[in-house]
Amino acid sequence: MDKLIDYLMFSPVWSLAMVIAFMALVWLYKEFKGMMEENNRAKLSLILKRMELYAGVEAAIAQAINKPEDSQAKLHLYVKLGEASSYFTGETRQVLRDYYSGEDDFVLATLLSLIQKEIDRLDRVKEKLSPLTMPTDVVETVSKLFSPLKPIIFMFAVGVVAFFYLAAFLVQDTTLSRMAVTAAYISLLFSMMLVAAIISLLMEGHSRMVPFNYVRSVEAVVMLLAPIVSLFFLWLAIPMLLLQILSFVLFAVSQRKEKYNVT
Repeated sequence: MDKLIDYLMFSPVWSLAMVIAFMALVWLYKEFKGMMEENNRAKLSLILKRMELYAGVEAAIAQAINKPEDSQAKLHLYVKLGEASSYFTGETRQVLRDYYSGEDDFVLATLLSLIQKEIDRLDRVKEKLSPLTMPTDVVETVSKLFSPLKPIIFMFAVGVVAFFYLAAFLVQDTTLSRMAVTAAYISLLFSMMLVAAIISLLMEGHSRMVPFNYVRSVEAVVMLLAPIVSLFFLWLAIPMLLLQILSFVLFAVSQRKEKYNVT
């Protein structure tokens, strides 16, 4: 072991490989950081546009409520609603349609409340995305520094999995066993992507986008544990992969139904 360590420490080839790997890591970090900053700028631009339109609607609604006899205020309100309606959430758009159908003052007040709530939410997101906003705690600081590393870590993990897959595939002597190994490692990659997505959502403060109830929890457990079962019991790899895919489809369908209120 000592000889191996000495070789790795003093070998010119190993030293060169370490330098190249470090330079590649720094380059990838800068590239991913630049891509994320560009993506954040695009998101920030859209948020500022929505806030500007929402603020105009808020002022127009307040004017219409405070001056019910002013026909110009009502006309101005309709203009502002028309300009901003394409940016409304589904709930806000439904309330807007209710107002269009009856011009009820209570519905208008409800619409104002929803608009103000959305402006406050967008303001919090804006503060988070703004490059001028300094992190307020250690967790947020670490999260911002760690974000560009996430795709690099995932690429490295995929490379390690690919190496072990190739090693396991080559030692198999039958077509069925090779199919089983392939299914097991596909299942493993699938679970890795799922875990990476969940961690990313939780770190970015989108925990509400990971809704779980009892059924979904069972489906999530199946998706996450399927590769472990497959790797220990290779003869179960193909049916476990099919079960994992089925669980994911059911999970996605149920979440989509909930999102769009489909029964």
